[in-house]
Amino acid sequence: MVQATAWSWPVIFRRITARAQAWYQHHGWLRLSGVFSTTEVARWRVEADRVCSQISKAADRDDRNAVVNSLPRTDRVEPLCDLSPAFLQLAHDPRILHLVRHLIGGKPALFKDKFIAKPPTAAGYATHQDFAYWPNIGIPPHQMVSAVLFLDDATPQSGGIECLPGISELLTPVGEIADVDENGLGPFEPVEAIPGDVVFLSTLVPHRSGPNVSHQPRRAIFYTYAADAEEGIYSRYRELKKALPHRPR
Repeated sequence: MVQATAWSWPVIFRRITARAQAWYQHHGWLRLSGVFSTTEVARWRVEADRVCSQISKAADRDDRNAVVNSLPRTDRVEPLCDLSPAFLQLAHDPRILHLVRHLIGGKPALFKDKFIAKPPTAAGYATHQDFAYWPNIGIPPHQMVSAVLFLDDATPQSGGIECLPGISELLTPVGEIADVDENGLGPFEPVEAIPGDVVFLSTLVPHRSGPNVSHQPRRAIFYTYAADAEEGIYSRYRELKKALPHRPR
């Protein structure tokens, strides 16, 4: 069953309602249904498969599979947009930027981009806050947000995202790149979605995902934006990531 709390696209396109804004501020996430059509999603699935096939043979495969402070993931491609004009165009789609501007209160600049295929049997991700993984970036957490565009059903069985609401501060020491200790934390909310939905994640919301135990992939594109960021913030993050700790294969 799809998570019930969502706002339809035609209403959100005009403005984000006060109720939706309040939901995001408290819960740290917001799901918008039907942002993209089935035709668009079908086209992006084909493009995602092409990119994955290309990257499997690329000389920089290990760099693009790398995960900060963790083992590499062969089902992950980061960065993404330089491999695909279609996904670069999608990152600047006015339907996304319109909403991002409302959520972070300024002109959106692309900060990072990635694709996660999460095929059947793929492992999940431990509980973490995105902002903890971007030390010294110089942007307040409330001026950043991630937009997750789903190309497949996202359910607990397929390794969908789960969020812990009500958190507005880092749960790990400032400057330390580490996952969140779940001991003593409240219940997580499953954020279920269908193809064409977009989920916005605060940089401080603790979130995790389980393994994909279904028979279908859970493909998703992740774009992170910063408000009124300095010119070159995308390149600066790429350089920062190179200097962060990675675990070898």
